[in-house]
Amino acid sequence: MSDLPRITVQNFLIGVFLLVGNALTAQPLQPERLEIELGKLENPYQVESLNEHGVMLYRMVEQLGIGPDQMYEFVRYDTAFNEVWRQTYGVSRRFNLIGWDFHRDSIYWLFDQYSPTANYLLVKMGLNVGDTTMKEVRKVVPLRLTEFESVGDALIFGGYVNGRSTVLLHNRFDGKTRVLPNFYEEQSELMELSVNDQDDTFDVSVLTKEPRVPYKLTLRTFDDEGLLLREQDITLPEGLNVLYGRTANQLDGRKVIAGTFSDRRSDYTKGIFVGNLLEDGEVDYYTYAYEELDNFFNYMKTKRRNRVKARIDRRRIKGRKARFSYRLLVHDIIEQNGYYVMVGEAFYPVYRYYGSGGIGGGGAGTSNSTYFDGYRYTHSVVIAFTPDGKVLWNNSFEIEGIQSVVLQEFVKVHVNRDRIVLLYLFDGEIRSKVIRGDTMEEGKFFDPIALKFGSEIVQRNEDNVSFLDRWYGDYFYASGVQEIRKLRRGGAGERRRVFYINKIIYP
Repeated sequence: MSDLPRITVQNFLIGVFLLVGNALTAQPLQPERLEIELGKLENPYQVESLNEHGVMLYRMVEQLGIGPDQMYEFVRYDTAFNEVWRQTYGVSRRFNLIGWDFHRDSIYWLFDQYSPTANYLLVKMGLNVGDTTMKEVRKVVPLRLTEFESVGDALIFGGYVNGRSTVLLHNRFDGKTRVLPNFYEEQSELMELSVNDQDDTFDVSVLTKEPRVPYKLTLRTFDDEGLLLREQDITLPEGLNVLYGRTANQLDGRKVIAGTFSDRRSDYTKGIFVGNLLEDGEVDYYTYAYEELDNFFNYMKTKRRNRVKARIDRRRIKGRKARFSYRLLVHDIIEQNGYYVMVGEAFYPVYRYYGSGGIGGGGAGTSNSTYFDGYRYTHSVVIAFTPDGKVLWNNSFEIEGIQSVVLQEFVKVHVNRDRIVLLYLFDGEIRSKVIRGDTMEEGKFFDPIALKFGSEIVQRNEDNVSFLDRWYGDYFYASGVQEIRKLRRGGAGERRRVFYINKIIYP
């Protein structure tokens, strides 16, 4: 059962001291913590933000036997970590939970079957009391799902059919599902699917990579009935091979675009491009190779950074460029004080090699295999640019220890007045750096996840289930599983395994 921190005079004075100290260093405050005790083999929860309505916890509940259903537990807490409601729901073992979305006053859970032609299962829960309805959604094409969103009266499914980008729209009232027109192109990638809740529309960006012709970026806007409101084809200049890209709206209705490019058709990027989308379908853009960004290599140790910069200078004197290649996952573009901020995370795939037979793994009968072991993250970059595409400043931030089998965003961004904080969670610590323009404040902050009581210590963090994400307003939350011991005279006492959520704010 859940247990919230006790408020005492001593804790209050400690909180005031921390508030004053952290205000000077821009380190995070952790005002509240929720703990749920778990058994040794009990599944932890996953957490999703309900914005100012709190958080949703969910997990599959282990059951003995081979009954027809698998049980899922859903628990909603408010922003003060008070439990609002709890539901346990049985779903046929044929289905696997693959997506979720929160829209207006409803929470949607999407389940899929292992067959590519079998229907989806949609579970809808009311925000206030958790009242639940369930229905199957017809899968009109064998879609490999990558995007799931709610907008107005519709659900949007984005993904690929036979390697071609495809978008489906499901009307929640008449129950009909249809494929949206103008998709299903060969050599195409679904770059972005974003919802505009203000007018119940959604934008879809598709990148077409046909052989021997320049890449083409197509932007389409639909309403929640699937009516095409706007379509803009942007033929990118030859040689600008876009790999990742994001768009953002300007106040005058135009769009800015930023992403990564390569000088050849490769998975490795050579730099970033930023620009303006013009009404006639042209793009007024600038490109910046990584070696042209003066602070791009700040994530490196001093000696290595100096060697890299010396290499760049030597090649520049000879009239040559020092080319650097990275794989970069690009976040959504953030608007701040009239300019835009793009954040990306550099990564590379990791493989394991196994061999057998023969002395030293060689010789007759040898069998060698290669296995994908996830993505290793190295650093995050942050780049600010004007609405017309000119870079104002840039910086970078080392990422340590993170490896994931799923490519996802780990570094989060907090924009606060004249500064930007980059932060991520690893090994029970909130690791962060503060950027003020092109100036990176000295040092990286390592702030342990705060416990409920000073008489406890962390014995172990289960990093494979820890996560940090934006919550609402200026708040973030960190969640995970810890093994905690209570200190006693002469040593440590009893041990317990807990699932935690800590509320986080930067002053």
